[in-house]
Amino acid sequence: MNKRAMWKRGLALALSAAMISPFLPAAASAEEAALLADFTFDDEASVLTGGNAKATVNGSYSLTDSKDAASGKALYLDGNASNYLAVTDADGNSLLAGKKEITISYDAKPDRTATNWVFYAAPDTRNQASPEYYIGAFANSGNTKVERYKNGRTVSFTTATGTDWTHVDIVFGETATTAYVNGVKKESVENSSSALTDILGDSGILYIGRANWTSSGEGYKGWIDNFKIYDGALTDE
Repeated sequence: MNKRAMWKRGLALALSAAMISPFLPAAASAEEAALLADFTFDDEASVLTGGNAKATVNGSYSLTDSKDAASGKALYLDGNASNYLAVTDADGNSLLAGKKEITISYDAKPDRTATNWVFYAAPDTRNQASPEYYIGAFANSGNTKVERYKNGRTVSFTTATGTDWTHVDIVFGETATTAYVNGVKKESVENSSSALTDILGDSGILYIGRANWTSSGEGYKGWIDNFKIYDGALTDE
């Protein structure tokens, strides 16, 4: 099923005549929904570069078949928190610095029921401690938990995503955080006091497959595919 979407940029937007792949946002123009990152994981090159982003591999990973033969390859991580991708812009700078709204889109299939961090972004590489500053999402026992923390003022909610391949869109808007599962809106929480710019600062980090909890961190075991980040907030429409 295709999901049509419009971006909150400008007073009047026209939907693109050509729809993108299923469940991904359609944008009226590149200026209205710039693609910050686009990791297809179909080959080694698409692990290291994706759109206007690049990734540094920490530890190891493997590329295995994605959800079906036509879907190409997917990134597989083994759950060790030492194995993950650190994502920056093409020049090695913070990818999300200065972004007021973003949409993170991905396909995933967890390979364990324990906590699995799909992505995590924070002001720096230090271990999280009170007061907490970060955004992220992790799978756990058939659910995905979305978090947005700023100095004790938090957004935290859980939505069912199952244990098979699922497409997830998470919209971090200026005042709300919203999750869509397979193109269907599942949860939206308002919290106007947790601006992304205040959470991530000017030199924040972004990881795929890891979060900085305790000295050893927490990883992801399973498959991740089609990881994209858009510079804008997807609307319900």
